[in-house]
Amino acid sequence: MTDTDWHRLDRRMLLVHPVQELVRFFPAVLAALFLGGTGGGARWELIGIAIPIALGIWRYFTTTYRITPNQVELRRGLIGTKVVTAPLDRVRAVELTSTLIHRVLGLARVEIGTASVQTTGEEKFALDALAVGPAKEMRTALLHRVSTAQQPEGPDAFSSPTGGAGLAEVVPSAPDEMLLRLDPGWVRYAPLTSSGNVIAAGFLAVVFQFGERAGVGLSDGGAVEQWFVRAGLVLALLLVIAVFLVIGAVLAVVGYLVANWEFRLSRDALGRSFRSER
Repeated sequence: MTDTDWHRLDRRMLLVHPVQELVRFFPAVLAALFLGGTGGGARWELIGIAIPIALGIWRYFTTTYRITPNQVELRRGLIGTKVVTAPLDRVRAVELTSTLIHRVLGLARVEIGTASVQTTGEEKFALDALAVGPAKEMRTALLHRVSTAQQPEGPDAFSSPTGGAGLAEVVPSAPDEMLLRLDPGWVRYAPLTSSGNVIAAGFLAVVFQFGERAGVGLSDGGAVEQWFVRAGLVLALLLVIAVFLVIGAVLAVVGYLVANWEFRLSRDALGRSFRSER
């Protein structure tokens, strides 16, 4: 197998792609289950589940990639083939991400950012997914590549499936320089995030709507009785708002820590690239 051969994604993606397709087609699957429960028998249920699973398996077998001396190529499809390319000299970022199911299986999604490849929709250059080890090797090779003239020959050459003739293995001469780590004090800003404010605003709108409806019908009775009822309602609303704000702040802090736990920003020893991890 030469370096420019086409390679498939990791075989463990056969367990991930069908799940992703089931989530993607969840409304259709739900409709099939509903049809099956209204007299259609198990046929619709089986069809609704089998089609996304088949599409996930098809997606694995029709997705290949390779790294040539000049570019990275991602090929999708069998009948209508689509090839997305990323020139090596224009690679600016390589992002590794892992969802929960990826982490359980030891996989990482590799997303390559360049100055020429679009970053939205189907044109996004993403390999979903490779084993963590080869994915890290690919990131290092793409960001720290050397010219073909500088590439070592023989057994020292970088010849794994993730490398090409224009990529050489980079052996770090020194550990990365740590620039920044997660400061626990940053969590105090988490309750001020926009998501927390949106949730709080929605909840307050519901609370005030409820309070307005609860106030209807208080026109009957004496003035003193109305005043006490309204004062009690206002105090109850204020208490509910205070409790919600506290709970919202706690959830915002938890969400912030989950998303940014072990955040680190470092720079390689030769100053060629930065790396952020969280």
